[in-house]
Parts: sequence; structure tokens; C-alpha cells
Amino acid sequence: MASPIQRSTSQKRCLSSKTEVALLPTRRAIDYQAFETPYTLVFDLDDTLAHSKDDDGNFFDERPGLRDLLQLIHGKSENVIWTCGMRVYASRFVKGITYTVKQSVYPTFAHVLYRDRRWYSEENPVKPLRLLGRDYRHVLIVENNEAAVLAEDIPRAVIVPDYHGGPHDDGIPFLCELINGLYQSDGEDVESVLARSPLLRKSKKGYYYLRTI
Repeated sequence: MASPIQRSTSQKRCLSSKTEVALLPTRRAIDYQAFETPYTLVFDLDDTLAHSKDDDGNFFDERPGLRDLLQLIHGKSENVIWTCGMRVYASRFVKGITYTVKQSVYPTFAHVLYRDRRWYSEENPVKPLRLLGRDYRHVLIVENNEAAVLAEDIPRAVIVPDYHGGPHDDGIPFLCELINGLYQSDGEDVESVLARSPLLRKSKKGYYYLRTI
């Protein structure tokens, strides 16, 4: 695992200009002891992990297998929710799915990013991974909307089928298998792991689509 000093250097390289500010706080040396792997996993919310039954986010259908996913990623990686929804909307969802696998001071999702003028615009609501300020080699984003992925981030993005509610969906079990393989890769670059995974289908534009039954 890279040392805190090495990681700090990589974080600085992620930002493309001096005017960009990282959306996540700097990971201090003590933070590395909280996670078993060097990875930062970014998850979209709407129609990726769950489906909202109303505009206010008061009621959600959890995607089948969500609890298994939370159990898998808890404590193993730095996990982030990144949504185009408003703060209240995102907070309600996170509180609704909060699930602690074991006694820990660290939540399953270390950060929640919501609609924010630092990155969001109605004209082009993409999620640039460089703004996270993390080692780019170890960042994975899971999305249902390829339009939210910046061109430079396509090699480390997994596009999952839309989830519109209901008990019949096998997206997350396949996603869990993919992420577990990433964890077992001994810190390998995300791009390399995705490129050889039999669980993914690569489109002509370079997007990786999760294979499901």
C-alpha cells in the first residue's frame, strides 16, 4: 500500500489547475488505517443503487442486493455517494440505507457529494473524477448514465443498467463480484482490472457495461 506521502503527491496531480479545489478532504495518514485497500469507489444514487418513489426522496426502492454490496465494501475502500440530487435528497437516502456491518467509527460511505456549484451545471452535469483529489489509478465510478462520465474517466467507469424499482434485478450481485475482484488485485490500477474483467462489455466508445443475465 502506498505511503501517505506518496498518496499526497498523487492527489495533487489529479487536479488540472490551481483554481480547482478537491471535493473531498485530504486523507490524513490515520485515514489509511481505516480501509483495507487503496481504492476509492464512487457510486451514483438515482436508478443505480436505488429508485426514488417521489421527488423529495422520502421513499426509495433499494436495488436488490444493496445490503450485500454495503457489507462487501464496508471498511475495504473509501466509498463515496455522488449524486446530482440536492443535499436534503441525498441525506435522506444515506440515512435510509445506513448499515453498519460491524462496530466501527467509520461509516460505509465516508462522503456524500450532492448538487454543488463547484462541479454541477444544468448544461453539463458531469462528474470529473479529478476533482476528488485522489490517486487516479485507484478510483472507480459506478453510474447508470454514461453522459455523467467525463471522457477522460471512461476507462475507470462501470455503467450499470437502470433500476426502476421492483424485486427482479441482478445488477448488484454482478457488481459485487466485480468489486471483490478489484479488492483481490493487490492495489492494481482500476483501468487494468476493468479491461480484463469477463463481467464487463466494452462499447465502441470505450464504456464498460456491466453484464447481467
